[in-house]
Amino acid sequence: ATRLVHAGDPSCIKVFDAFMYCMTPTNQLTSYYRFGIPDWCPDYLNKWTTCLRLKTKMPEEAAAARRRALERERIGHIWDFKPAHAAEAAETYGESVRVRASADAPQVPSGAA
Repeated sequence: ATRLVHAGDPSCIKVFDAFMYCMTPTNQLTSYYRFGIPDWCPDYLNKWTTCLRLKTKMPEEAAAARRRALERERIGHIWDFKPAHAAEAAETYGESVRVRASADAPQVPSGAA
């Protein structure tokens, strides 16, 4: 079977460009100046590797993987604070707390492909 690239798929070049911008000296020095640490750009790297993985899968597998990725983004990380508690968490733990997407975040339709 042949692997196909569909018109609706995200362009990996655009995702790679965003990752490479994140890795530029300008962005790294800005991050180091503001936060005291370099920016390792994990979100951009994950999006780029996910895009590359999707490009090498069959269309049905790619659609299922895309749905799973959207669901993970919608739910957020287990350590993210709910929006109702974000202010208290920021006061207690500092401004760098992670906040979970609000309840009105876009929902992934169950039958979407």
